[in-house]
Amino acid sequence: MNTKSFLVTMAILASSACAPVATQAPVAAPTASAVAGQAAPAGQKAGQLAVGRGTIVGTITTNPWHNIKAGGVVYLEDGPKDGTPPRSGILDNHDMAFVPNIVVIEAGGSVIFTNTDPMVHNVFSPDGEKWNLGELPQNASVVKRFDNVGVYAILCNLHTNMLAYLVVAPSNHFTRTDPEGGFVLKDVPPGTYRVTAWVPRLKPVTQTVTVGGGESTLNFEVGR
Repeated sequence: MNTKSFLVTMAILASSACAPVATQAPVAAPTASAVAGQAAPAGQKAGQLAVGRGTIVGTITTNPWHNIKAGGVVYLEDGPKDGTPPRSGILDNHDMAFVPNIVVIEAGGSVIFTNTDPMVHNVFSPDGEKWNLGELPQNASVVKRFDNVGVYAILCNLHTNMLAYLVVAPSNHFTRTDPEGGFVLKDVPPGTYRVTAWVPRLKPVTQTVTVGGGESTLNFEVGR
């Protein structure tokens, strides 16, 4: 190779070494759904995270004020169905009283009526379909299913001082109050619902609340 050819070859090699390297265009970050390898659920945009369940908290105040001491119930009128079987309740005859004094179940659920007293008790209700379960000796029990929404006063015709209440709610989203009227209704799916507050011997009150993924406050005033 002559001197002229050598110099031309070296110039070409130097030019190639100094050429800029091609850069790759930035790639958009994948959405949460894309990372999971799944399409976003219906009604949810790609990359949008599902909203968690919420909690409804509040207080029931009553007129007369002392009525709430007997307890109250808060439930969703139109709560969504989650496919689980309705929960059962238990009402015992104990120490000449019904225990607990208020039982709450979802429509379609059952109540187990028991007697742990040494004497015979009776269990009946004048409300709704007006049923009577007859006499229960010690350690006996009987089960009754309730399909209709409503409130039943539970009585014993052998001991007229005994009284309890059964609340058959339209959904399984319900809770009892504390003696001061405070309540916490947990695990409520996002949505707008009608919420009812019930206290013995007073008129129930229904309000509307929208629940997100956090805490929603709803207070009630219940009277005669």
